[in-house]
Amino acid sequence: MRYSELEPQVRSSIEAAKRLLKPKIVDGTLLISSHSAISAAKSLYISMLSSGFDVTLAGPTEASTLIMPYRDVNEVLVFSLGPKDSRAVRAAEEAALMGITTYFIAPQLDDVLEAMLSRHEEISRILLPSQAPLLTMIVASALWSSEMKGPRGDRLKAEVADVDSSFSWISEKYGQQAEEASKFQKFATVYGPIMEPSARYLCSVAAERCEAMLLLDEATSFSRITGPVVEIVSSVEEHDYKDVELSMKLANLKIVKLLFNVDPVTANLYASIAAALIGGKVI
Repeated sequence: MRYSELEPQVRSSIEAAKRLLKPKIVDGTLLISSHSAISAAKSLYISMLSSGFDVTLAGPTEASTLIMPYRDVNEVLVFSLGPKDSRAVRAAEEAALMGITTYFIAPQLDDVLEAMLSRHEEISRILLPSQAPLLTMIVASALWSSEMKGPRGDRLKAEVADVDSSFSWISEKYGQQAEEASKFQKFATVYGPIMEPSARYLCSVAAERCEAMLLLDEATSFSRITGPVVEIVSSVEEHDYKDVELSMKLANLKIVKLLFNVDPVTANLYASIAAALIGGKVI
């Protein structure tokens, strides 16, 4: 798909994210995510963590059995993509029955599951569009995380206010790298810890071509990589992995590096748009 065809889809996701109900970000928040939506939930988790919030991320079963019964939880945000995600719905119901303010973020579910959610006053339903729901959630995560005080908060508010220009900025700054990576028939994705959400998003939009996804800390596993590599890393973590980058170069691996010198709150938003350029689609 050409950039000109991707741009309206990305812009549509941005506009949809702006219209969503905005949860109040508080300490003691529990983020619950199904596997298919982890890119968005982890993006919000990293943003909140880097902003000083007390936040926990878990899957539905882990949250239900190990966290909510034994810990004080002030708010729950549930992320889901599957129309029949009964485990996510059950976790949301359990939170509501405990009197916890809960937000359920997903596209339209099966009618029975929607009815189950609607029975609880404590559950606020945040309905995602059927088109590109995952990217919409990632954009929303950046928007929801931008409300903080001080100079950093002012800068983030200004940056997020200009989010409509994200596609143009990414295509101009990273277009050459994205075009090169889009030609790889097969590739491995390596990433820094901050950039895990966008690495996952890349391996979703390019699922048939992404053969492996490895954290840069997993250097001992890199010996099994023989083809091209797409590296996604932020500037604040890059210096910790110079030795790994050198090892990849000495192994004569073809590397396309996407380096993001931006705040952790917005890093995965921008990197996910770059991933869409590489994958040629949005989801």
